[in-house]
Amino acid sequence: MKGKIFILLTLLLTVLFACTDDECHLDTETLLKVEMSVTDTSLIEGFIDSLSVVSTEWTDSIHYQTEGENNNLWLMLSPANDTTTFIFSSIPVPGNDTITFFYQRKFVLLSAECGFVTHYTINNITYTQNYIDSLKLEKNIITTDEQGLLKIYF
Repeated sequence: MKGKIFILLTLLLTVLFACTDDECHLDTETLLKVEMSVTDTSLIEGFIDSLSVVSTEWTDSIHYQTEGENNNLWLMLSPANDTTTFIFSSIPVPGNDTITFFYQRKFVLLSAECGFVTHYTINNITYTQNYIDSLKLEKNIITTDEQGLLKIYF
């Protein structure tokens, strides 16, 4: 009788584990949401529309996406360094602005299927003020469950 129960339990566990896949079904992105507002009426029209954001950490450009009535960007901080610099430029205006983030990283095991993700705590931000009037860090913690939030005023 014990042998039959053992075989039945073994078959049940085998079927149970055979039905799971090895794919990651969790959110693995840790992004900083950037909300941009143009408060300076003297700024050239189309400044935000032609805005390009690049980083020395990445080889491609990151362009903003319009979400609702606000102009928003989603930026990824470098998981390899404790700082990341973004360069903001726009076609109709000369020059650019830079924003540098200083942060602490924490590597967290999300799951065996998803692997490790990086969580960030932003400690400080420096920026130039060619076109950026001011900025406000609303949420300085970035995890897979919680997005950071930065507001930029031009």
